[in-house]
Amino acid sequence: FFKAIADEALPNFGEFCPQSLASIAWAFATLNIQAPWTFSFFCALAKAAVITFHDFMPQDFADVAWALACAGIYLPDFF
Repeated sequence: FFKAIADEALPNFGEFCPQSLASIAWAFATLNIQAPWTFSFFCALAKAAVITFHDFMPQDFADVAWALACAGIYLPDFF
């Protein structure tokens, strides 16, 4: 189920507003899904966030940063 959601969201990350990126990052991190595809999912989400970072509110940034930390992903471009 969650893989299907991720597959649908992934190619559309560029169209997501910062709050939507933050919300989906938070939701997937909260679910603590341990699957091989989650790493690439979070990496793609973080890369989309970097592109729209200038539009982020502090809470959006905090939510994405928290989600990446929960997923064990460190992307220097995001930080």
